[in-house]
Amino acid sequence: MQKDLLNKVLNKLMNPGSGFYNVVFSSLSLALSLYGIFYHNPILTGRVTYDYLVWASTVISLIIVYRELKRLRGKPFYSSILILLAGATMVVLGRVASIYYNYTYMIGYFGALVGDDYTIEGYAYSLLVATGSLFITLTILVHLLTGDVLAVKSDPSLEDVYRNLLLLARGAGGFLDKHPLITAFIVSVFAFIFRFMPELKWWPWLIGWDTPEYVAHLLDFKERLNPFTSYYWMGGWRNTPPLLPMLLAPFTYLVDAWYVFKVYPSIAFSILAGLSTLLAVKVYGKGWRTCLLAGFLTTTFILNLRISWDYQRQLLGSVFMLATIIVLERWGFPKDWK
Repeated sequence: MQKDLLNKVLNKLMNPGSGFYNVVFSSLSLALSLYGIFYHNPILTGRVTYDYLVWASTVISLIIVYRELKRLRGKPFYSSILILLAGATMVVLGRVASIYYNYTYMIGYFGALVGDDYTIEGYAYSLLVATGSLFITLTILVHLLTGDVLAVKSDPSLEDVYRNLLLLARGAGGFLDKHPLITAFIVSVFAFIFRFMPELKWWPWLIGWDTPEYVAHLLDFKERLNPFTSYYWMGGWRNTPPLLPMLLAPFTYLVDAWYVFKVYPSIAFSILAGLSTLLAVKVYGKGWRTCLLAGFLTTTFILNLRISWDYQRQLLGSVFMLATIIVLERWGFPKDWK
């Protein structure tokens, strides 16, 4: 009798739809995190083994959360599913924040994404991965033992919420397809913030080796206001292209040229990213996803960032080049073009 009851319980637990294997692998994820914390503390050992364990725990946890959500798609959303999602959020936040505070990625610098050294802050945030894994494991275990979620209200279901979010995403995508200028504006704002971050971090110092030379040249141009004369540039008197100082000189009557070059590179950089988005729409006829991707890649491309730090004339030239391509491809060459 007891043996039959035990067999029934085991069969129920090990049923592929019961979530048993999700419990097993989520427990493995938690065990990897705890093993790393207690036996491979990166602050004490100075080794990178801990980072491999954190990555393994992160990947396993997210896969298991996806499997569990897929299994429970018809269940109420306002239930223990929210705890499961909270655990997944902790895992992602812990992984991303630890990468950030380990200085794995900084503006213009990419370190080792896997197997990187840890700072104290990075290690502290990485503990969220273990905490999230614990939330996930306990929640799935409750689902397994009770055979259901712990619901607060029956409606809507997880599937309904997903479907509504999908409709919103499609609606937003359709809106962006019809309004490419708004897509370009979104990309430009992102690019401006991305480029302006180092300016704020190292305020009031200028970014780039050549930027102080641009400041001095702009002040010289303000004094003489002659685009055809020679100016002192990089160790000698030169006739330099006058477009950049001509555009920026009026602003020097409002603020010092130093502050002009604290802001101008970010503005020009954001325009460049926005134009790359419009190029994908107007010239290549791509949809909003490709346009956002083009803008994102333009923003994070290290060469573009490098140009925006030092080569301000080239940055301005790139802006005019993309704008010219869009205009010519959109409206064609002049009728009297020879």
